[in-house]
Amino acid sequence: MEVRIARLESDVDYIKRDIGELKTDVRSLRDGFNRIDGSLARFEERVSHLPGKSFIVTTSVGALTFFTAVVLFADKIREIVGVTH
Repeated sequence: MEVRIARLESDVDYIKRDIGELKTDVRSLRDGFNRIDGSLARFEERVSHLPGKSFIVTTSVGALTFFTAVVLFADKIREIVGVTH
């Protein structure tokens, strides 16, 4: 009976040690997640100031339209400005 109790006490010591290691690991993971959370918040703040897709598409289409018009009406623009070939 004493041998079994001694084995149980030994096992309990190992269990306590393992639980202590798990607590340390969980604290480390929690700290890592908190750092990631802070980094994600800063990233979201920086991204929120970037222009949206609709602004980029509208600006690109507007610029494309402008340059197409300049190419198509280059002769008329030269006449108005007074520049010859």
